[in-house]
Amino acid sequence: MKTTIWTSALLCVVAAVSTASARDDRNYPPVPADVAMMGDDKAPLGYYFQSTFGSPIYTYDMDGKDKSTCFDTCVETWAPVQAHEGATPLKDWTLIQRPEGYKQWSYKGHPIYVNISEVMKSDGVPVSLPKNSPWHVLLP
Repeated sequence: MKTTIWTSALLCVVAAVSTASARDDRNYPPVPADVAMMGDDKAPLGYYFQSTFGSPIYTYDMDGKDKSTCFDTCVETWAPVQAHEGATPLKDWTLIQRPEGYKQWSYKGHPIYVNISEVMKSDGVPVSLPKNSPWHVLLP
């Protein structure tokens, strides 16, 4: 009886460790200090990137590779994700110079932004965008 209980307990521990190891083996990209990864396998979006103050991060179809086209009235709704002073590129994350004088993060060549209305509410829930929107939640 004791052997059966210990064997069952051991199998449960091995299964738990195997499951945890499988989760930990995923190759998620490293993120700079100004960005966080949120979500989970069961969330509608799965995993997605978020600013460190809790707003989902977006890309814009009209941007070029490492070149932002969001200026003037565009930045009143879509704020560029600014890199902190002294930030350095990290794998797929690069820095682009904004005409306003600061550096903006870019992921795999796509400059990144937060929606100003989400910054105000900071609940981490992406805005509802029309299907043909040029704005997209940034996924790993």
